[in-house]
Amino acid sequence: VLLAGDVATNAALFAQPAQRDGRAFIERIAAVSPAHAILVAPWNYATTLAYGTYVLHALGDRIVLTADAHEYQRRYRDWLPQHAIVVVSNDEQTFKGFAVHELDEGSPHIYALR
Repeated sequence: VLLAGDVATNAALFAQPAQRDGRAFIERIAAVSPAHAILVAPWNYATTLAYGTYVLHALGDRIVLTADAHEYQRRYRDWLPQHAIVVVSNDEQTFKGFAVHELDEGSPHIYALR
């Protein structure tokens, strides 16, 4: 009886696999980011991107780096000659010293660094 009550009360949790929120985000990143890019995203977005990359293989050979945008900023210049850098962040000010281009107008913001 308790189990049935929990299932009824939390039915939305069991419906999650049918939702497309994560896949829509993966498709959005795939559409706006170039192949071979390094994708830098905080953990709450990187988890979805890692699933899209390593399980679904929907992001090709893009590399997912779990970090806030500023954590690896000192390394971006070293990486740029070999990889595009695409950053998921809501703070454009994080990228002082870089040319920044917003890849689309969705949320969260997705920036390409140059």
